[in-house]
Amino acid sequence: MLMGAVGFVVLIVCANVANLQLIRARGRRKEIAVRVALGAGPGHILRQLLAESVVLALVGGVFGVLLAAWSVQLLVSSASQAIPRIGEAGIDIPVLLFTLALSLGTGVLFGLAPALRSSSVSLSEAFKDGSRGSTVGLSRDRLRSGAAVAQIGLALVLVVGAGLLIRSVMLLQQVDPGFDPRGVLVGRVALPEAHFSNPASARIAFRRLAEDLNALPGVQSAAVASTAPFGGGGSNGLVPEGKALDPRSAIDSMFRLVSPRYFASMRVPLKKGRVFDGREEFASPKVMVINETLARRAWPGQDPIGKRFACCEGGPDGGPVWHEVIGVVGDVHAWGIGQDVRAEFYLPLAQAPNDSWNWMQRSMEIVVRSTSQDAVLTSQVRQVVASVAPGVPLYRVGTMQHRISQSLDQSRFNTFLMSIFAGLALFLAALGIYGVMAYSVAQRNHEIGIRIALGARSWDVLRLILGQGLWLVLAGIGIGLGGALALTHVLQGMLFGVTPTDPWTFAGGSLLLGAVALAACYIPARRATRVDPMVALHYE
Repeated sequence: MLMGAVGFVVLIVCANVANLQLIRARGRRKEIAVRVALGAGPGHILRQLLAESVVLALVGGVFGVLLAAWSVQLLVSSASQAIPRIGEAGIDIPVLLFTLALSLGTGVLFGLAPALRSSSVSLSEAFKDGSRGSTVGLSRDRLRSGAAVAQIGLALVLVVGAGLLIRSVMLLQQVDPGFDPRGVLVGRVALPEAHFSNPASARIAFRRLAEDLNALPGVQSAAVASTAPFGGGGSNGLVPEGKALDPRSAIDSMFRLVSPRYFASMRVPLKKGRVFDGREEFASPKVMVINETLARRAWPGQDPIGKRFACCEGGPDGGPVWHEVIGVVGDVHAWGIGQDVRAEFYLPLAQAPNDSWNWMQRSMEIVVRSTSQDAVLTSQVRQVVASVAPGVPLYRVGTMQHRISQSLDQSRFNTFLMSIFAGLALFLAALGIYGVMAYSVAQRNHEIGIRIALGARSWDVLRLILGQGLWLVLAGIGIGLGGALALTHVLQGMLFGVTPTDPWTFAGGSLLLGAVALAACYIPARRATRVDPMVALHYE
């Protein structure tokens, strides 16, 4: 997607350069005619003009590499380290070779049309007085007008794409994750197998860890969990009671092992029944808490409290182990703000299946809600971990708000880059249409002077020039809307809460581009209203 955006910007730049070359070639018609009259053939003229285009492209490529070297350093230093492989971004030999090839290719390709036009100059027309050709207007030079239209169309595709991504990021930031991340510190503890190979010892160590964390000053609530939100997790197939004990009856659900105060620590709302309160023991009847999504899938329209699931382990007789549902809690966007909520169930720490410690490698996350400063709290938590399991480190420490922010970093980064490209495209498209309109006004000085001499008012001249520019803008927007409808579907996987054909984004992008392009038309149009008839007619 980003490579395509860069390609669009390159095309807009090349169309701009081709337009300027066409204008420059028109101003050199007499020079080229003199060269032809002195014996220069079309091939010689073509080679000369192409060489000039290639030199221009190579000089631009050198400045581009210097700008890129500075820009890449700025991007890498400001981007989140959560962006995959961001530290590897840099200027290397393949990039330089690609830049050289691109510069040469664009120099030849987009300098070809102006060169071909100039090499086929007519001597009789070139040596005529310019007054007859000064009223050419936009309709006589469709190549330049077409290039301006193409720039507007390409720019609109990028503006719409950036608008869709910006709206997605804004909507993502408004999503309720299903819990309160404020004031929550998380970190992971992994017990060594050498000292905690027995499931009972691991269970006791993590229970004690949760109790000691709750005793810290300033701590409102603390718990341990196999994984906290945005920290990954495993899944298991649950078979509702009454269904055949068959894999086809299983509901794939995310598994989370938690201590009693987990829901209070994360402030996950209780919808029905109760949560774990410490009464659960390993030998007592097995219980579980499920989320609303799992309740709807297993028993739609029914009360799930008291119903049972078979899951997680086999009984001593080889039959299933049934877990009774004692509570239903709210849905949590545990795998990403932009991800759909999954079916999820929670088991109490005291009833953790013996095999689960091998699944989790005796590793759990601490979740601490506190009013203390993060640095102070982190130090206190480390001390508690050291007292329970000497020599065991606390790692991946951070706030829950930071973890949520990191989950959005990739979306923000993509949106930031796309916005840069869209901004460049917008500026270059405005520059392109300004060049076309400015040249048109310069070529029509004689006509405009006559109109003013015959009584045309400033508003009449302004309307004439803006009207011609408006047709270019509308044509470009029409092409751009068609291109955006066809291409924005590639963003489908990066959007949240907005469709690739969102009408508000398309309308807003069109209005923005139209306003910028018309502003670019206004400057030469305003200049046309100040033409002095006597000066224009005398000059001509």
